[in-house]
Amino acid sequence: MSAGHLGILPVAATANGAGPAHVPERDGGHASTPAVVLELLRGARSAAGLLGISVIARMIGHAAGGALLLVPAWNLGRLAVGAAEPGLLVAVTVALMVGSALVKALCRYLEQLTGHIAAFRLLGRMRTELFDRLVPLAPAVTDTHGSGRLMSAATRDIDRLEVFYAHTIAPVVTAVWMPLAGVAVAVVIAGPLPALVLLVGVGVGAIVVPVAGAGRARRAAREVVDRRTVLAQEVSDDLRGHAEILSFDAVEHRAAAVDAHGRAVASALRGTAGLLGRRAAMTLTWQAVTTIALLALAAVGPEGAFGGADTAVVAAAGSPGAPPAGWAALPALLLTIALVPAIAPALGSVEAFARSLPAALASARRLRELTTTPPAVADPARPHAVGRVRGTLDLENVTFAYPGRPDPALRDVDLHVPAGSFVAVVGATGSGKSTLARLLTRVWDPDVGAVRLDGVDLRDLALADLWREVTVLEQRPVLLTGTIGENLALGRPDASAEQLAAACAAAGLTADLDAMPDGLATRLGEHGQRLSGGQAQRLALARALLRRSPVLVLDEATSHQDALTQDGIIDRLRGAAGGTVVLIAHRLATARAADLIVVLEQGRVVETGTYVDLIRAGGAFARLAAH
Repeated sequence: MSAGHLGILPVAATANGAGPAHVPERDGGHASTPAVVLELLRGARSAAGLLGISVIARMIGHAAGGALLLVPAWNLGRLAVGAAEPGLLVAVTVALMVGSALVKALCRYLEQLTGHIAAFRLLGRMRTELFDRLVPLAPAVTDTHGSGRLMSAATRDIDRLEVFYAHTIAPVVTAVWMPLAGVAVAVVIAGPLPALVLLVGVGVGAIVVPVAGAGRARRAAREVVDRRTVLAQEVSDDLRGHAEILSFDAVEHRAAAVDAHGRAVASALRGTAGLLGRRAAMTLTWQAVTTIALLALAAVGPEGAFGGADTAVVAAAGSPGAPPAGWAALPALLLTIALVPAIAPALGSVEAFARSLPAALASARRLRELTTTPPAVADPARPHAVGRVRGTLDLENVTFAYPGRPDPALRDVDLHVPAGSFVAVVGATGSGKSTLARLLTRVWDPDVGAVRLDGVDLRDLALADLWREVTVLEQRPVLLTGTIGENLALGRPDASAEQLAAACAAAGLTADLDAMPDGLATRLGEHGQRLSGGQAQRLALARALLRRSPVLVLDEATSHQDALTQDGIIDRLRGAAGGTVVLIAHRLATARAADLIVVLEQGRVVETGTYVDLIRAGGAFARLAAH
């Protein structure tokens, strides 16, 4: 499925890979309400048939519901003025009311069924397309937005759009059709003056009530969505870092922070309570005032004011034993008054979605803001053909700054990594080590300079080709819910038993597997929670080694190992990797076996050499080793 099929998920323009591709200022959150609604409607075209059935069913259902009030009101008036035989009139009234009730129930069911089927199909496609849009943005998008915010967008924000598709389109159409039909009936039955009074009352209910406080409602909805997103990110962070929170006895502190965010959400929700109360009062008021105005109109001059009354009724008023002449317009009066509560549900639905629609539109704006973000990196228009990759890496005068940060993370970096070599990159925290690893896999592109693989600028390679040739293993590996074997298969689905065993042995995982009764079939639980931090790293390392990529980048990938286990892994790494290894190291002992050590300080390469040479030089590396 192509991204951007639904209107709210447009395809952003992408660069051809030349030059930096930083994220520009986003304007999705500032899109006007008509623009957002138009995009949502364009996105609903694939479900137009189901939505059309929902609209028609709602219109017929509301007409049947109105008949439940209009038929008895009209016939009661006719009965009062003696215009029909009572027994027959009662029988007809009961039959019409039973029929109207059945039609209303059937149409209500059909409206809800088709509307929700259409909405859920659209939301399902929207989630798929959101994923399609996020894949080219990853992993840089998680740095910018956070995983909790992305999860909130994929679940809560998209769920809120169900309000628009299932509870907005049909009610809007009905809210226009029902009042117009009611006023037309009033013109025919009661005359132009009562119809005018009804039109004014309906106008207040249809326009004034929903518009009252609309700007404030939009702002409040945006605040609620934003605060809920922050809360989701906070909970996501706590779940991911639960081990650290427990070890530092920070449960109460983190719980207090989550509680504070929860109170902020509650405060934002309470901010709309007064507005909702005023709207509810206005809804009741316009109905009461309209009814009183119609009664007053009848009292002033019922026959003149209600000039459209049935002539048969008027004629009956003059017959022997008929009610007084002033009662002749009673059927028209009762029917016109009954039109007020008959029309009110259609307008009440407008007021209801006027409460929920701002939240849906706020979510739509957030999705638009997210999905219109151009990728930080993009495939070139004409990718360079990839042949046999030897694994030579070169950074030429590379400077890079993260979006929104004034100071570069890397400055004027020149580095040559020969094919098949083992290079360690060391430095203090914040020196740019992980940034360098991210440039090697085009999570980001350099602002200045170039990163080359076998002499080819990475921006000239298709991303899929690059990711196949360069494997990165980070400090906190991502493990999927499932078994150890299933997680290993991600690295190489067709791996033989011998290849699995060799990768596990090189990563130091064999002893762990032997201690597990189910071996490779051992289930990990969510995010690999049944493994220790060291076991999770060794499993991820075995998975990475299975790929046998020409270049393997390890970003603090052995930080959770004890010294003996770490030394054994490093000793076996060169032969197991089968290509170029770039080791991002915080523990300097892991760099002893490296062919070349690169020392970074504040984003600059300040030293290069072997472990022994750098220690003897007494420079930056020696100072790090001393500490």
